[in-house]
Amino acid sequence: MATLSLNGTRVISGSITIPFYGPWVADVILATASDIPSQVSLVAGDLALSGTVVRQAAFAASRSARIV
Repeated sequence: MATLSLNGTRVISGSITIPFYGPWVADVILATASDIPSQVSLVAGDLALSGTVVRQAAFAASRSARIV
């Protein structure tokens, strides 16, 4: 199992979808309520992806985001 991090912050739950064509998409949940900047770096093991946060929401001291 690879460790998933977003801008150096550990992701507590997440998934990455990489299709045969088109952009990749990730849905992540962080254990922080602070805002996520619009440009991010998502790292899963040896894979590093750069993306843009298209939506984010805070709930119960956590933050969820969709990244493309």
